[in-house]
Amino acid sequence: MTPDEMRDAALEIFKAGVAAADPFKAVETALSATPPKAGATIIAVGKAAMRMAEAARAHVADPAEIIVVTNPENAGEMEGAQVFASAQPVPDAVGLEAADAVEAALGRAKSVLALISGGGSALLPAPAKGLTLQDIIAVYERLLA
Repeated sequence: MTPDEMRDAALEIFKAGVAAADPFKAVETALSATPPKAGATIIAVGKAAMRMAEAARAHVADPAEIIVVTNPENAGEMEGAQVFASAQPVPDAVGLEAADAVEAALGRAKSVLALISGGGSALLPAPAKGLTLQDIIAVYERLLA
């Protein structure tokens, strides 16, 4: 195999891997096999949250609420959804606001479709009672140092 053929083969393998990991396709496949209840609340959290929520929206008739929590690079508009662009890897105030919105939505929901991908712990901080967001940020900064 020539170097050009090896490069082309490696590129095809890479493209196949990226396509296989597409969060939209993964949610589409899962929900086609097991459709969620009509009126469910969709909560998508993580760096792949937008794509997962887009796929879920096609499978949930009349969702009660849609909340998407993702990083700014992946955030976008979604009709009928609250979209939060919070920080990752170090949490921020937008993430804290998103955590409050998710908690409130869970309290109202009769049925929930939870879609979670990587980055969620920083994107959706919910400090335990007695801790502040600044406490959580300090821990993340020490862990990343």
